[in-house]
Amino acid sequence: MSIAGAQLESRFAWRMFLAGGLAATVLYFLLPSGGLAQAYLFVAVQGLVVVALAVGIRVNRAARVGIWKVLLAGQAVYLCANLFWYVEPLERGGELSFPSWADPLFVLAYLTMAAGLVALVRARSRGLNRTDFVDASIITLGLAIVLWVFQIQRTYDVSGISALGEVFTLAYPLLDLILLALAVRLVVGGGTKGPAFWLLLASVIAQLIADIGYAEAVLGGTFSYGTPQFAGWLIAYILLGTAALHPSMREIARPDGRRVLVVDDNATNRVVLHDQLTAWEMCPEVSDDAQAALAALRQAAAGGAPFELALLDMCMPQTNGMELARLIAADPELAATRLVMLTSAAEIDWAAAHEVGIAASLTKPVRQSQLYDCLMRVTDPGPERSRPLRRVAAGRGFRGRVLVVEDNPTNQMVALGILDELRFQADVAGNGLEALEALDRREYAAVLMDCQMPEMDGFEATTEIRRREGPGHRVPIIAMTAGALEGAREECLTAGMDDYISKPVTPGDVDAALERWLGGDPGERVVKEPVVESTTSEKAVDVARLDVLRGMGPRDGSLLVTLVDAFLSEAPASLAQLHEATARGDGKALQQGAHRLRGSSANVGASGAAARCGELEALGAAGDLSTAPDLLRGLEAELDQVGVELRAVASGALT
Repeated sequence: MSIAGAQLESRFAWRMFLAGGLAATVLYFLLPSGGLAQAYLFVAVQGLVVVALAVGIRVNRAARVGIWKVLLAGQAVYLCANLFWYVEPLERGGELSFPSWADPLFVLAYLTMAAGLVALVRARSRGLNRTDFVDASIITLGLAIVLWVFQIQRTYDVSGISALGEVFTLAYPLLDLILLALAVRLVVGGGTKGPAFWLLLASVIAQLIADIGYAEAVLGGTFSYGTPQFAGWLIAYILLGTAALHPSMREIARPDGRRVLVVDDNATNRVVLHDQLTAWEMCPEVSDDAQAALAALRQAAAGGAPFELALLDMCMPQTNGMELARLIAADPELAATRLVMLTSAAEIDWAAAHEVGIAASLTKPVRQSQLYDCLMRVTDPGPERSRPLRRVAAGRGFRGRVLVVEDNPTNQMVALGILDELRFQADVAGNGLEALEALDRREYAAVLMDCQMPEMDGFEATTEIRRREGPGHRVPIIAMTAGALEGAREECLTAGMDDYISKPVTPGDVDAALERWLGGDPGERVVKEPVVESTTSEKAVDVARLDVLRGMGPRDGSLLVTLVDAFLSEAPASLAQLHEATARGDGKALQQGAHRLRGSSANVGASGAAARCGELEALGAAGDLSTAPDLLRGLEAELDQVGVELRAVASGALT
């Protein structure tokens, strides 16, 4: 059976498990109390939970499978413990001893499950810090004291149980409280809250109630097999198995995942997109036409695990992507799904697209980096269905919010790092159209505007911003461009921009420009340009620029490593585009591609590569591509050396 087919069947499996489990619970109490039939039914239900967990891991294609194997192992040990504790004594004639061989197994099972939950919490919250641990410990200890003083202590008058037996008996509620604290931490962590979260939490609570009843009965000398607290354990097992099979378990099973529906009539395209999304730890499903897509969307919404995103092919038979988007937008249960259009056409009618809820459009063939950047913008969490990414400066008083309008991911990261150091909050828009949308939603202290971008460039965007502004209101727009041609500053000012910064931008340049238009910052000067001695070493990467980047962002220098990784991923695809443009004789495409790569190269200190890109950009603008092949060969060799040096930077070998 295919993964998609297994996922479809899992939508009904949880209902079957829940109904069957409740029926088994009723049957348990209809059987002779304290008999072997009850014991075998009890362990059979828990055995089915182990199977449900294994199936859930497979069907939901769980990320970080090692974590789930730990949780599965904990339940398997728990099953073995129940065999020793419940079935084996009854086989011997109903004798119950405290402690038994089952008790160490129970404790081991609890600790194993706790270890798995700790790992899961860390995966979802990106680190369980010391404060979280201390808070959980204090809450757990406090609840344990309350349980002892007001509940268990009242029945602590039994004789004949060894001290070790008492320790084991009282350990179970305490271990349950630890599991409960971790489950609560998992639920209150980031991300959506599907039914699987609440089923998991309810399972732990039912387990806790049953274990408290067990401790009271044992310490009070009234415990016997088949008593009502067994219902608590059975319900705990049933809820856990239901959670494992519920479709929304994917929100837990794949902590970094987003549910994505791919709609494309081309089988090859579906396979490629499915593999790409899976590699990024997203949770893709595929449909080959609009009707199947609508059915999948509605079924997911009804099951409590709606798709966060849908990738729609524009050109499909019968119902195309735009018509499908209208149908999705018209259904209130589906309207929250963000839509991205994939089209072979050069342009899309954005007015019509926005009416039907299209958040972004990509032209085929789509590069992986393009697709990833688009998905990250579209699925950025927030109260609105907005595309700009948001980065908030935390822990320090901020000086205002700035909109960065830039299509290049490397340049975006540099701008965000600089603004963070300058104590500005920032949003990012990928082109002029996104900038207009962002400015319609909120006010900004200033706009940092790239000039050359797809769909709507910085000049057009600035002209439209100025047209929309009312009297007495003018947001400062500061141009950021790699263009160094004579008259570039005048062109920016003519379009309505207020200032001009040449790329690669530096913290000092940005600070000075913002200070000119927003006023001085009386606080501590947060950016100091590094003083770098001149060097005669012939390197493809400028060490001074690397020092600037190393000083931005987190103090561990991780921003520099991120920038290096982004550039090394982006450069080969950009170079391939330049080769294609040259082979086609497409001067405009060569100019645009060279400009884009030039900005990225300059930002990471690859000044030689940036200079060669500048020459190619000029050739593309002039329409004379006769010398472009030679320049491309030189650029390729330069980028090879840049790659060697930047990889050394990422590994810490270059200082």
